Amino acid sequence: MTLEEKIGQLVQVAGETFLMDNVEVTTGPLKSLGLSNEMLYNIGSILNIVGVEKIRKVQEEYLILLLRENIYLIVLNFKIILQQLWPVR
Repeated sequence: MTLEEKIGQLVQVAGETFLMDNVEVTTGPLKSLGLSNEMLYNIGSILNIVGVEKIRKVQEEYLILLLRENIYLIVLNFKIILQQLWPVR
């Protein structure tokens, strides 16, 4: 884990902030933190999200980001697991 990821775990933001389309145009306390869209996905806690639709939207966006950024690692790990289960001789 990098230092940036660890610090991100300590940050808490309001749910409405996380659901914004573009964090870089934000004003107020979030702007003073200097959080970018990418940094928002290292946030440790998302507070004050009410409603099933909003919660699912946050979860879906996070999973899509993880898949998009880590698809190579997922495929590589899957290949390694398959080779361990069924070794080629």
